[in-house]
Amino acid sequence: MEKEGGLVAPNPAKTVPSPPPLPSATPEARKPAVVRSVTRDEIDKYWRTRRMIEEDHLLAAEKAAARIRAKALKEEDYRRFEESLKEMLNSADGDEDGKEGDDEELQIGIKDW
Repeated sequence: MEKEGGLVAPNPAKTVPSPPPLPSATPEARKPAVVRSVTRDEIDKYWRTRRMIEEDHLLAAEKAAARIRAKALKEEDYRRFEESLKEMLNSADGDEDGKEGDDEELQIGIKDW
């Protein structure tokens, strides 16, 4: 250390780094402990059961309505239904040939891309 006019100049090579800051007096916020509530589990189980019962009830009602409609279906209506199914199947067979051409065009587009 050198004395300059009665003052002591600190040597830059021997400076000591400041100590790290002290921990804060207030603790950091922690996540609350996960507590399993038996009451909440029972409530959830109750509502799950209620929902399942309601879904079963609706499904049974839909089945009953379908049975009623099936009984009321006339032979002529059923014959028309079968014919429409055959037409759909035949048109689907004819469309498959057309779809193959679309696939080729799509592949060409991908190659160009």
